[in-house]
Amino acid sequence: PKFTSREARTALLSNASFCSSMFGYPQTTLDEMVSLIVKWVASGKTVLNKPTKYDIRNGKF
Repeated sequence: PKFTSREARTALLSNASFCSSMFGYPQTTLDEMVSLIVKWVASGKTVLNKPTKYDIRNGKF
């Protein structure tokens, strides 16, 4: 991706290297995950229709 602005002062930035060292690299690639999700949604299978709340900045989910 190409980022066009700077992160907010309160942005949560993380480094997944610790998780990778504990659990190993994911066996499923990002492209595979996206493809699986697209197939799931396109097939009309059940989704929870709950908000992701990715935009929440105050920590109250």
